[in-house]
Amino acid sequence: MKVTKETDFPLLSRKEVLVEIGYQGKPTPKEEEIKKQLAEALKEKEELIKIKKIAQLYGEHKARVFAYIYKTAEAFKRFEHPNKKKKVKKVESGKEKGKEQKAK
Repeated sequence: MKVTKETDFPLLSRKEVLVEIGYQGKPTPKEEEIKKQLAEALKEKEELIKIKKIAQLYGEHKARVFAYIYKTAEAFKRFEHPNKKKKVKKVESGKEKGKEQKAK
């Protein structure tokens, strides 16, 4: 892991970090794994890190990661909104679907 750029934004209570991560012989790391690596490398809390983008470098086993690291939990809550919605699965058997279609 190599930090290529780090910018501090005191008014937003956060740092923007651009990092290159190598993953030779493995698939692109998941967001949770990258958060853990960033927290360990930069000595920050995992809850205060928001991964904005993971971009693979063409032809290489590397990825560029753009992340925000907030100074406080209040700042994190103020600027970051939950964007992942829980998926609701509707369970219907194939027989029931077939009966409904024939009835129509």
